[in-house]
Amino acid sequence: MIHLTSLKLQKLQSNLYIRTLQKPRFQHSKITWELLLRYSLFPMLLLLCSLCVCLCLSLLFMLEHNVNLGKNY
Repeated sequence: MIHLTSLKLQKLQSNLYIRTLQKPRFQHSKITWELLLRYSLFPMLLLLCSLCVCLCLSLLFMLEHNVNLGKNY
């Protein structure tokens, strides 16, 4: 009886091991250009917009500063 249960346990362990070999737990998908563009397009646009806003603000600040300097002289 004990021998039978140990055989069943061994069979279950081997089946589990075979299943883990057949189906990896973490399946790595290939990174394609389409996937990269799909998930990085929004952050890139956000970064681009923020850079444009910073550039515009700095240009406005510099123009205003130059105009104020011109008025002082």
